[in-house]
Amino acid sequence: MKKEIKEIVRIYTDDELGDFVRCVDCGCVQLIQIGGTACGECEGENLMWASEDNQLQEMTIEDLENLGCIVETM
Repeated sequence: MKKEIKEIVRIYTDDELGDFVRCVDCGCVQLIQIGGTACGECEGENLMWASEDNQLQEMTIEDLENLGCIVETM
């Protein structure tokens, strides 16, 4: 059975594919431009991959929705 991520993910990219990250400073989970270094919420540069096992690094909005994430377009 596939584990669902019930998490609010904020979208800070116009591209179809982005980096799925969590900001260590403010805790915001987000999809940002691939290679981005700043949090879309607090502009901190202390980001880590959002998935616990680092398996989900680059995602699309559709991928996130299929995982059960709650997507917020900013």
